[in-house]
Amino acid sequence: MQRKKWHKPDQEASVQVERKKRILFAYPSLPLTESGTYAVILICAIIYAWYKVFELSSSQLLANSKAGAFSTSQLWWLGKRRKDINNYEWYYWSMWVKQAAIFYCIHFVLFNCCRNFLRTYVWQAVMMFYWFFACFQLFSPSIVAVTFMLSTVMLLAARHLHSKLILWYIVLALLFAVVEGYVEIPDSDLFKTVSFIGYKMIHSISYCIYVIDSSAKHGPRPFMKDFVDMLWYLYYFPYQLSLIVIYPKFQAQMESIHTRKRNWLATIWFGVRIAFWYSFIELMLHYMYFEAAIADRDLLEKIPLDTLSSLGLMIGQFFHLKYVVIFGFPAFFAKLDNMIPPALPICITRVTVFSDVWRYFDRGLYDFFKEYIFLAIARPTFSTGRKLAGLFLSFFFVLVWHGFRHNCLIWVALNVVEMLVENVAKYIYAIESVKKWREKNISDRAFRRIVAVLQLILVVLGFYSNFYFIGGSLFGGVLVDRIFWGETLPKFKMPAAVLLSLGYCYNNVNMDTSRWLSSKEAKLE
Repeated sequence: MQRKKWHKPDQEASVQVERKKRILFAYPSLPLTESGTYAVILICAIIYAWYKVFELSSSQLLANSKAGAFSTSQLWWLGKRRKDINNYEWYYWSMWVKQAAIFYCIHFVLFNCCRNFLRTYVWQAVMMFYWFFACFQLFSPSIVAVTFMLSTVMLLAARHLHSKLILWYIVLALLFAVVEGYVEIPDSDLFKTVSFIGYKMIHSISYCIYVIDSSAKHGPRPFMKDFVDMLWYLYYFPYQLSLIVIYPKFQAQMESIHTRKRNWLATIWFGVRIAFWYSFIELMLHYMYFEAAIADRDLLEKIPLDTLSSLGLMIGQFFHLKYVVIFGFPAFFAKLDNMIPPALPICITRVTVFSDVWRYFDRGLYDFFKEYIFLAIARPTFSTGRKLAGLFLSFFFVLVWHGFRHNCLIWVALNVVEMLVENVAKYIYAIESVKKWREKNISDRAFRRIVAVLQLILVVLGFYSNFYFIGGSLFGGVLVDRIFWGETLPKFKMPAAVLLSLGYCYNNVNMDTSRWLSSKEAKLE
């Protein structure tokens, strides 16, 4: 459904214009032998970590553990194997997607073929009917009805009250009640129900804020036009679950869907990659039992420190691969429709500056709270007070979205500290006199090495925060007790020195990766 051309968002809107990042210091290259040494050390460390997790998974120590849950699967020519089924999201999503795949395929046929021989309004009616039917089958009629009614109420509030605050009250209250368990939902339906409600509310407020803003500039449209456009946006099938696309971007994609050139080969290759990583994860969970291991306190307290650290790396890499597939599956069908879904998440093991995790992991969620929370508060002055308020309220929304659990509170608190440290450092270096003094007294290569050391502060904060968020309070707490308090403070010991040395190599490899990616982008431009 398209708005008239005069009702398009202003081209100046920040949701359509990405600001160029101001580069304060372009990383220079290091001697090849030095860069190569860092890369080899890091690769060897990652291989060693995977081996240690595999070794633990094959040991009697984990076989005797009663903390984790396992199933038994027949693996083609490999015979029967135990499978680690302790990751909540992957377990329930992988069951759901097996039911959902056929509905996505039918959507692809209807969306891309039927519009070629049906009148536009008939095709749109067919799609809307099918999307509601599919949602009834995959979720439940009652949940679909509740989100439909709430979205309608929000649209009426947007049109008649013109209050964004009321919209936020509705969304935050519902998300808080659902995520914190105040609404009774069967365990078997919890994942898909909470996810469906959450994504519908995110998209509803995005659309309703757009209605308020566009009505203020151009005047209101007839209710039915707004209503039908809202339903087309909310129930477009590839964006039902996992992907957040704010309305101005969705509208722009729909308006150019017929004129944008398709790249079938790239889309098919994208789908092959997602299928490969899905198969890889399923196979890995039959041999690597890291999720079961991090649920066993006794095991975590007795295994060697190198194995404990390896578990930390492993859960981070699994977290990334899991969301490559969870985001990639609907993104593949969006690409088949010639839409432009958010890019796949960045690997968190190649990020030193953890503000980049927020920008490039769940890119749709970042777009949402950047546009509707941070920028909405920071504009027009972008004063320090407004930016801090925007930062804290953005993280408050993140807590509402993920839940006010102990591990999430620690994760958010450490991320706030990390981002404040990062921005204070950037602010200091942006001072002209400081920058000139550095350029006069410290060479670029020497300064890069100093930055790699200083970035260890960000890496430590980021890694510990992710250990809590991904691994839970039990795993994060054991890591802090055994590695931070046991090996780093108050007495600095060899294991901490080894980990920080690996962190220094890690920072330098990430700098080289950033240089390579920047060079690649420059050539494409």
